[in-house]
Parts: sequence; structure tokens; C-alpha cells
Amino acid sequence: MKHDVHLNFAIVGAMKSGTSTLHSLLASHHEVDLPAAKETNFFIEERNYHKGIEWYLSQFNDLTKKLGDASPNYSKAHIFPNVPERLYQHNPEIKILYIVRDPIERAVSHYKHLILRDEFNEDDFLPGRDGYSNLLNTSRYFFQIEKYRKHFSDDNIHILDFKDLSKNLISVKKELQLILGLVEEFPDYGTIHKNSSDVAARKSLMYIKLKRSNIYNQIRKNNIISGLYDSLPQFLQIQVRKVKFTDKPRQVPPLPERTLEDLKKDLRDDVTSFKDFAKKNFQHWDL
Repeated sequence: MKHDVHLNFAIVGAMKSGTSTLHSLLASHHEVDLPAAKETNFFIEERNYHKGIEWYLSQFNDLTKKLGDASPNYSKAHIFPNVPERLYQHNPEIKILYIVRDPIERAVSHYKHLILRDEFNEDDFLPGRDGYSNLLNTSRYFFQIEKYRKHFSDDNIHILDFKDLSKNLISVKKELQLILGLVEEFPDYGTIHKNSSDVAARKSLMYIKLKRSNIYNQIRKNNIISGLYDSLPQFLQIQVRKVKFTDKPRQVPPLPERTLEDLKKDLRDDVTSFKDFAKKNFQHWDL
């Protein structure tokens, strides 16, 4: 039985705030094990929770190490409620890692991500609409972390700054080593993870729509895709890449100035409360 094995830490967000880089950094330490595919979304009822603990633990390679999960959807309580409660029920001593960035910069990056994935159009981000609410609530860091404070001690909640990943990486490594109780130091870490929006901007709209189709899902479900690309002649592989990627990155129109101003106004109180909780001044934030 594997049920006495528990998660040691969870990177719960925030989306578009360096969670991929943090995941890669932690995965580079030989005392740590994370699923190879980031974002298991296991503790979300609408996603993978129904698959059970055995499925979840099968995502790890070595259950004797410190086990971690990196799923930014865990800090979207406005969409996926009760994640903190499930994490607490799994292990009340989990270390909660919450990495944040300037909430306006995060919202802008989130907006680009959603547009490039063809999930919303620009009008959806006007104040009062669903797209706007999504940007706003995901950037309401205090609102999100309060859901965790109902279950976890503040000593188990650790706030990390996105900016430190590029400016103070040595200090981040030392902080993580202390938080997780790692014996050895982190190895040298290479280049910072490329933002997924940069890659998404080069994916063609045709490819994005194809991935959402029932035909694609059936093909993927039946493992027809596996190995198919590698078996193609080179000239056909080139044609497939042309379908998937465009020669020029797709352009995303900027968020309207009115939307930015409303975000700043609607985030101000949350930012003040979050700074007090985190005991950090975040002077580089534009709020």
C-alpha cells in the first residue's frame, strides 16, 4: 500500500508568475521528485481528483523523495473551490509555495495567454465580464491565500517573489532549501524557463482549434498519435510543423487602458492586505 506516502509541498500559483521556472528549479534537486508533466490538477474535483490517490502517486518516479506538485489552478478559488481543504485532508503539514508578481503584469500576461488560446475575445475583458473577473480574481493574491489560511498555519504558507527568480536566484535556492528541509544545496541552474505565452504566440489558430476537436481527442485517447510524427518522412514532418506553428508570432492587442485602470482600482485593497500578510513591500509593483 502506498497510502502512507504524502505530498510534501505544493506550488499553488499564481498563474503566469514563474511557476514553470520554480517547478524546473525544484525538479533539478536530487532530493525532490515532481511529476514530469507540470500541473497534475489532482486536487481539483472537476479535473483529476476522481482518479484516486493511486493514480496520483503513479505520476511520481521516486516516492522516497520529497514530493511536490505544481498546479497554478490551485489558486483559482473563484473557479475551482475547495482545493485547500483537499490538500489539508491529504496532508496538514504540506508546505504551500505561492509565487507572485506585480498583479497588473500578471493580469496582462494572463490576458495574452487566454487570447492566444482562443478562449476569449477582447470584449470579454471589459469590466463586469467573465474574462475581466478571471484576470482580477487570479491577481487577488490575498483573496486566494485566505482560502489556505482557513486550513493551514501561516508557518506552512510561503510567499515567493517572481522577480527574485531572475535577480536573486541564490537567495531563492537557500530559502527553498530551508523551507523544504533539503540537506544538500541546489545544483547550478541554467536558463530561466521560457514563458509559455511566447510559445503560444507561434502556435497557429488552426492547430489550437484542432486540439479542441472531438476527432483529435479520440485519436489521442486511443494512442494513435504516439510515435506517428517520428515515423513520418522529413518533408511531411516539415508540413506538420507548418500547421502547428506560424512563421510570425500572432499579435495580441493590448488590454484597453480603461480595463487596466479598473484592475488597479479593484486590486488596491487586496494588494494592501497581501503585503501586510506577506511582510514584503513589493516596491517594484505598480500599485
